[in-house]
Amino acid sequence: MKKLTCKNLQNVKEITNQCKYDDEFPGGHNDWLLVSCCQDNGYNELYNKLKKYQMIYNVSDEKILKAMCECCNKYEPNKRTHEKFDKCIYKKLRG
Repeated sequence: MKKLTCKNLQNVKEITNQCKYDDEFPGGHNDWLLVSCCQDNGYNELYNKLKKYQMIYNVSDEKILKAMCECCNKYEPNKRTHEKFDKCIYKKLRG
């Protein structure tokens, strides 16, 4: 996967528009264990993560978006679990 550009992000679409993801097996085995940084076809996981992080961290959306983008870059898609992703966000915003 190519590295996403993480500067000057204003919204989630600026992350998801940098890559393409077609869920060929919706609800597939272990799908729910992994964070998809590129999915934006009816379900946008990063948008849901942004809403979650807005309630947890008292920082700007721009900082959250940058952290999410950087955490997307940190892990290969098939290794990007929710636990790893959330820990990565925590380290970037609180660490």
